[in-house]
Amino acid sequence: MSTALFLRTVTPAEAEVMLKDASMVDEIVEREGDDVLATDLQDAWDILMKLLRGAGFKGARNLGECLSNGGELLSAEQVKIHAQLLAAYTPEYVGRLFDELDDPELYHFEAWKDDPEGLVGEFVKLKDFYRQAAARGLAVVFYAT
Repeated sequence: MSTALFLRTVTPAEAEVMLKDASMVDEIVEREGDDVLATDLQDAWDILMKLLRGAGFKGARNLGECLSNGGELLSAEQVKIHAQLLAAYTPEYVGRLFDELDDPELYHFEAWKDDPEGLVGEFVKLKDFYRQAAARGLAVVFYAT
């Protein structure tokens, strides 16, 4: 069994509630609706964090004891910055970076070495998710399960 990283949007108002009252995080994140954007990065998150130098993840605030294993929050303003950072990366460039990467200590590194196209596909999902979230002015919660 592997640990996947899930990303989900919340409104700026919901983000403020979560920062003030950690007991509300699970309820807000589990909310359903057509306005919610969500994706996961399977178990490619550790490699993507390394390849993208933290773009999509860096600077998040820890939400404490929530969502089984904890969660992190990026404000709507931070999401816009991360979307811009991710926009600078192309799938081809990420593929080349991954080809050059030799860090077997990264989570599931060897498995992804056997599926470099799959890893690039996970990057494309991440980039598209942030583009959509930024365009809608949303904050992002990410958490591992």
